[in-house]
Amino acid sequence: MDPNMPSSSRRKGMRAGTTIVQALPIAPPNQVDSPASRGYAAGPASIEAKDIRLAMPADMALESSDSDKMLSYLLHKYREAIGQVKRQMLLRVTNADPVIVQNRPHCSSSNNNNNNNGENERVVLNVGTLNLWHLNPPWNMRRAKIVEYFRQAKPDIMGLQEVRFVGDKNQAQQIADDLVDIGYNVAFCEVHPETEGKNEGIAIITRFKILSTGSVSLKGGSPRNRRIFYARIQLPVIGELLFFVTHLTYEESKQCAQMMNVINYLDTFDDNTIQIVVGDLNTYFDFEWPIDLATRPINDFSFHKYNPCSQVAKSAFNGATSTAKFRDVWEDVYPDLSRFPGSTFPNFQDQRAAHLDPCRPDRILVRRNVAAENLITCDTYLFGQEMFDWSGKDGGGIPRRGMKMSDHKGVMTQLVWQPEEGRTYQQKEASVRNWLHAIQRPAPLAVPASPERYVDLHRSKVPQLRLPAKVESTMPHYLSFSADFAFDGNSETFFWSNRAPTDADTFTVILTEPKIARRISIITGVQQMKQRDMVFHGILQAYLPPSPSSSSSSSCNDPLLLIGGGQGLQPGARIETSGTATLVFNKAEPVHCIKLQITEPQENWVAIAEIVILE
Repeated sequence: MDPNMPSSSRRKGMRAGTTIVQALPIAPPNQVDSPASRGYAAGPASIEAKDIRLAMPADMALESSDSDKMLSYLLHKYREAIGQVKRQMLLRVTNADPVIVQNRPHCSSSNNNNNNNGENERVVLNVGTLNLWHLNPPWNMRRAKIVEYFRQAKPDIMGLQEVRFVGDKNQAQQIADDLVDIGYNVAFCEVHPETEGKNEGIAIITRFKILSTGSVSLKGGSPRNRRIFYARIQLPVIGELLFFVTHLTYEESKQCAQMMNVINYLDTFDDNTIQIVVGDLNTYFDFEWPIDLATRPINDFSFHKYNPCSQVAKSAFNGATSTAKFRDVWEDVYPDLSRFPGSTFPNFQDQRAAHLDPCRPDRILVRRNVAAENLITCDTYLFGQEMFDWSGKDGGGIPRRGMKMSDHKGVMTQLVWQPEEGRTYQQKEASVRNWLHAIQRPAPLAVPASPERYVDLHRSKVPQLRLPAKVESTMPHYLSFSADFAFDGNSETFFWSNRAPTDADTFTVILTEPKIARRISIITGVQQMKQRDMVFHGILQAYLPPSPSSSSSSSCNDPLLLIGGGQGLQPGARIETSGTATLVFNKAEPVHCIKLQITEPQENWVAIAEIVILE
């Protein structure tokens, strides 16, 4: 996705002979293993609801009439839409995507069970794609995380988008230079000629020899130019492979034509050579028609006037087709997209993300041809979700506390080379599954506690304040997470705002009777969910009671009543990186009012677990 696009548009290998150990089986067609066994942490059951059997893409070939095929297609889209609605509902409760894919490949050779007999040896190709998010700060720290991932996963070929220059060197070359001990070759294609230092392009980085490269314009779209770039790569054992990378426009009106241009361009190459296309296709959740031209069979609905890509389809296809031109490696492993959508954007699960539809713009597609019949999808997974410590504003001017390697998740697939004469792809896939069953599986992931428990706890509980007081906030509360829960002495309950705070927001506790205190502490964030929704910028202050002659019953805004900090500190205690603050007085003081003043806006909601007064 392009960070500078209009907001209205943003809706939304291993070498031969390597022994593979510790893997999970591929799910048979139209079947998905349990979330835990596939590396998922599932959301609450009441959000997931019951599994309703609707049409899957493979079902379309079984339908007897064209009208049934169209209905099956639409029901498949409906199923995906229902899944997205459920995830959006949960996102607004938990502030996080309920479906999280682990960062470890199931067909990895990094762990060895010392079972190195010949029958367990396979040639596996590790292929990935990642949108680098330009030079958004902090690029050097993000680059270090990308390099760290390369060292861990050792991708054979990676397609990169939104690649810019740092001085006379592009970002892809920087990454390769940091991995000189492994040895990567880089091919770069300029896409957006701009002023010096800002030229943007797409790149291919590979551990193998690049024989030739080339590109062609996809025409139309914004910003400026869009291209598809390829490298002909020489692989050991497998032979030559054509690897394509692209970044389509975010303009829906141009995507159909651009996707068709991609398909037509690949048609000009040798059909007996493996062709893999990766990139950021800017595929929105509610506008997948362009990618359907490549990954779904063409049927009568493809030419229907209600299909936004119908004019392109009519000019490119003579009629319906029984199979799609490409297979999507994510769907090879997770065909039920309503449960496992593989969303790669947005990568930041914060309140800003809650207003963007999770979507899957980052794709890896394998051309269905004779050569690709020997390349079996072993596993596909996402990477780059981990947050690292950093505080500042990103390239869009958004304040962030914590950063990730990109605003997109990356996608990695592991493709097993399985040349068997006279056998179909499905038979070869079964052979790979049998091989994987014989290899030690990785330990299942621990499923985190469901946040639904805390929703129910707050609904069923009436907060009992630790002291008589009036607790209020300028931030409205979410559901039943009222302000009183931040002063009830219960560590499991908390106040939760229903929006992100501004620098004008406050949270106050006005005591009915002054309380003698030497120390006051505030704890923010949801401790049970890894400190989510902490306050990042704020100051905790305490005030003396108003004088008897004062006409005001509250002292929370009177600077003359502000209690000074101890040991030379300025009045008030600033929020620490842990989301807590402690105010210490020189001597015991009668406290009448406690106020948390937000000092900088932030993009996530605010949770306040408890305010504690110590004598």
